[in-house]
Amino acid sequence: CQWGQGKQECLLKSDIVDAVFYIDSLPINPLSPISYELKVNEASTFIPDAVSVHLVGKSMHMESDYFSLKKIDQSFYSALRNFPACQEKSMIWRLILMMKKGNHYVRSYFDLEVQR
Repeated sequence: CQWGQGKQECLLKSDIVDAVFYIDSLPINPLSPISYELKVNEASTFIPDAVSVHLVGKSMHMESDYFSLKKIDQSFYSALRNFPACQEKSMIWRLILMMKKGNHYVRSYFDLEVQR
């Protein structure tokens, strides 16, 4: 993943998946709208039927957030969602990206720091 300033991207490559996952620029602020996007290479053998994100507090137990990305076209998925609130000045969240095609699932995860 290339986490830094500006729009963030993470390359997802394996034997079956070839995709890029994007989120809005860092730092992420609680309760701010965040754009989540997944672009799958159309030549990939795994084009998901459904894509979802699960956000879980890693550095502290928090209520998790689960949502789906809307399929925009054959290989592009998107969602705009407010990031969950937290009381800490700085907190690490785990973002779990789940892709489903039929009965097959592919998961990947990323850790993000949120500051208020």
